[in-house]
Amino acid sequence: MNNKKRIPSQVLTDIIKNRSEESYEEARKRMKTACVFYDLLKERNITPQKFAESIGVDYSLVQLWLSGNVPFDDYVIASINANPLGIYLSKDYLS
Repeated sequence: MNNKKRIPSQVLTDIIKNRSEESYEEARKRMKTACVFYDLLKERNITPQKFAESIGVDYSLVQLWLSGNVPFDDYVIASINANPLGIYLSKDYLS
């Protein structure tokens, strides 16, 4: 077992120190929405790949949505809701 104390990266420390509340809140909303989307897929036993096929997009795009690294704008919400598998992501999840 390694008992060495980890020293945080200076770059990461600077990023965290310099983040704005607004950017933090935006990231929190994206991650929360991505988690809700993932849970909707999981509870219906739908893989991200099957979901991508159902709406005619590349699997990597669905993975990007699930990562929380892109904003869930009207286009993304409409794309998700255009599926025939019963997945509906309400804009209420964005708040």
